[in-house]
Amino acid sequence: MSSPVDPAPTPSLEERYKLACEGAVAQSTRRLLFTHCTQNMEELGHYHADIVFSHGGTGILLKYNELFFILTAQHVLDENYAAAQNESPFFIPLRSAEGFSEGGLDQLGFPVRGWRIGEGIAGEVPNIDFEDIVLVELGHPMRYPSTFLDLDDPSEVARHAGPLDPEEGYLVVSGYPNKHNPIDYPFAEVNCVATLNRHIFWGRYTPAEGLSALKLQASLSHGEMNGISGGSVFTFAAPNSPSQWAGMVQRADAGVVNFYPASLIVPAITNYLECSNFEIDPAASLSDPVVLASPDAVEARRKIHGGLRRLETNGQAQVD
Repeated sequence: MSSPVDPAPTPSLEERYKLACEGAVAQSTRRLLFTHCTQNMEELGHYHADIVFSHGGTGILLKYNELFFILTAQHVLDENYAAAQNESPFFIPLRSAEGFSEGGLDQLGFPVRGWRIGEGIAGEVPNIDFEDIVLVELGHPMRYPSTFLDLDDPSEVARHAGPLDPEEGYLVVSGYPNKHNPIDYPFAEVNCVATLNRHIFWGRYTPAEGLSALKLQASLSHGEMNGISGGSVFTFAAPNSPSQWAGMVQRADAGVVNFYPASLIVPAITNYLECSNFEIDPAASLSDPVVLASPDAVEARRKIHGGLRRLETNGQAQVD
């Protein structure tokens, strides 16, 4: 996986830009890989997906209540499937700097249910499509994910939800343009090779008339940027001051990236249980979201996650 990085706007910001590109906010972005089947479920008699195809988008991996979620745009989901043909109509790589190999299901994260967290944003906000902001709950990971937004950390919640004050007016965008993330079928119709090529761009913050946006250094077209919807927008960083998450990409065209502000999204995420949800995996009906968010359940997952982290670093899990 490569992360193309353009030179910083000024030499004085070069190191801060590099730190931002290597930081957790930039690396929290994941490519959504959608599955598709050439026969409908009624003909097959069961769920099945035999083709992975490249049209898709980007999401932001985050953790809250010791549950992992993908934040993305609802239009990304709508453009890729109307009805699930598989228990997991899309999936994500859990590790930001790694790909995944055949049979490595422990390397992937799978959706369970979607939360319409736009319902949790109060008031009339210009240029914000509340229905386009969706939080997708993932099943319990078999490997501990790397580089994500940790909203179980109160300091991160306060930083990302706070006022946005970008260094010298510049912001950075991280996502997966379709143009640079092809999926090829070199062997057979059901055996594909997927590219995971995260791209990082910088631009100047240009808020106007309630619209949060940045103007990129290059006037890239919608076709060149298509696929970064759901990606992360963030500030430059410093050695002892990590990037502030600024928001989630709404759309990009003619070198302008519009985004939904994190200051509105973070409170909605932390109150996701107050919003309506929809089933993605039929197994969602087997769990109660309120029970999953209970203090005992959160603490149990925290211990399990501690074991998974030790497994990643020491080669063996020791769950307390």
